[in-house]
Amino acid sequence: MKPRLIALLIALLPLLVLLGPGKLMEQLSGRAHYERTADPVSLPLNLRLQGYELADVSAYWQWLGAAGQAAERRFLLMDLGFPVLYGAVLIACLLLAWRLLGQAPRGLWLLAPGLTVLADWLENSIHLQQLAHHAAGLALNASLIAIASAATRIKLVLYAWSCVLIWRLVWRGSHRRAAQA
Repeated sequence: MKPRLIALLIALLPLLVLLGPGKLMEQLSGRAHYERTADPVSLPLNLRLQGYELADVSAYWQWLGAAGQAAERRFLLMDLGFPVLYGAVLIACLLLAWRLLGQAPRGLWLLAPGLTVLADWLENSIHLQQLAHHAAGLALNASLIAIASAATRIKLVLYAWSCVLIWRLVWRGSHRRAAQA
């Protein structure tokens, strides 16, 4: 395979694995039937970079209704396994990008995908537990919601940071190879 094609694949794979399986999970869980609207309440909690509070969580789950909450639960259960896939892809792409650059990997930078996975698991676990409380008519725990919100933000920032790092390494590696040719 040509080096430029390999570089392009390394650069795009983190986005493709995020979009492809993510959309598939939405379809399989039924969550896709609850598309985002102009109403800010409809934005799924796992995509809220600005975070959320107890009232936001309650409003979102209320907006979903009983059937939407069941779909959300199925999605969250599937999403417990998804971080393993995207975490492995991020680490593999980082390692391949460093190889393309001709440098040894920096171990500390490999922590970002691992921390992303841990944050996603924490977020999903809390959402599952709190969604069960909400469905049973029990009070939500504001402290746990705050932890889930922080985990969501950490997950999104670290995933984006990992992608930017991969793109930077691929760009530098591609230009280094072009200069050597």
